[in-house]
Amino acid sequence: DGLTFSVRLSHSGDIEEYKIVPSRVVNVRKTTYSQVDEMLTWRPEEMLEGEGGRGDADKVKSSFILQRLMSLAKRRMSFRMLNGAVPTEIPKAQVRVWDEEVNGEKRK
Repeated sequence: DGLTFSVRLSHSGDIEEYKIVPSRVVNVRKTTYSQVDEMLTWRPEEMLEGEGGRGDADKVKSSFILQRLMSLAKRRMSFRMLNGAVPTEIPKAQVRVWDEEVNGEKRK
């Protein structure tokens, strides 16, 4: 079980309406960051055409949805910046493992 967050944005990026409702997550597809980056560059209208087309209708649909979400996110970010938001960067996590002994074996 999960939550679905729905937002209706104005053309300027202002939030006109939002809803948060219980939901059930189905049809989960695992995707890497590099796969998403690639899908954001695809042109869905060309993807099923010709020999060079990627041919997978589910991937075409996913690409279209990701591109639409990116467009909406950019619209919202633009609205926020024009209205005084302060941009922030979240630092990447750094993990270090010190020497330790596991099952009598020295590990690094």
